[in-house]
Amino acid sequence: MNNFGLTLKKIRKSKKYSIEDLASIEVSKSAISRFERGEIDIAFSKLVMILDTLHVSTEEFISLANYEDTKKDTLTFSQMLLYNDIDDLEKQIDLLKQELKRNYDQLKYLNLIVYEYHMNNMKNIEVPKKKISFLIDYLFSCEFWTYYELTLFGNMIEGIPLETCLVLSKELVKKSPLLKQNRQYFETLINVLSNIVLLCVSSDKIKEAKELMGILNDFYLDETYLLERTMIFYLEDIISSSELDSYDIKNINKAIQIFELSESPNFHKFLVSYFENITKGS
Repeated sequence: MNNFGLTLKKIRKSKKYSIEDLASIEVSKSAISRFERGEIDIAFSKLVMILDTLHVSTEEFISLANYEDTKKDTLTFSQMLLYNDIDDLEKQIDLLKQELKRNYDQLKYLNLIVYEYHMNNMKNIEVPKKKISFLIDYLFSCEFWTYYELTLFGNMIEGIPLETCLVLSKELVKKSPLLKQNRQYFETLINVLSNIVLLCVSSDKIKEAKELMGILNDFYLDETYLLERTMIFYLEDIISSSELDSYDIKNINKAIQIFELSESPNFHKFLVSYFENITKGS
């Protein structure tokens, strides 16, 4: 009980929520306060409602509560969907704006920034820098990176200046103590770092790409992480080929084929497109 209450308090404070923000008809401010102090239990259904507000899954909440060092917390939240259809995306944006008009919620506003960024990208419209800065400031202010912050960052890496992305990538590793304890979180983290490596290569920042590769290689992935290991293999070949200004097409194609055979069409399509773009004129 003490761990659950303490964990909730740490998550709430990390996400800048007050007890008043979480209180409702179903659970009072007093009950939440006493639960955080370890004085009482609250019904599971009420706890789930609170976690939903914080965009945290019960699975990761329990993992954190059982984590021996509760000074560092990392949680999950349902991954935001990125729409390819402008009409659908605009509907989602309108819904978020209506919700925010009724009741401001920082996390919903951050979601809105991500949705607007991707919609504006489709329309070739620049996103206001003030909004991007708000999102960046939020990420830097988080003491713990939950799955929510990870996906928030992952969905915005192309909209954040690369130098800032590099600093944030080190922050997310440092502030994500659970890492391998949550498979979904760990796989997503590897994908986010891999995407930043590719951005570095595209921007001719090979030194920075190698530094991130050092972080990825330090994870020592076992054979159950086949696709992640294949991605790292692909990245290493891309980096070494970029340095030589001569691409080892045979090895790179092997990695691409693994994604095709593993029925990962999105990864396959992305890697083929990326390779074609960086080899233009080679």
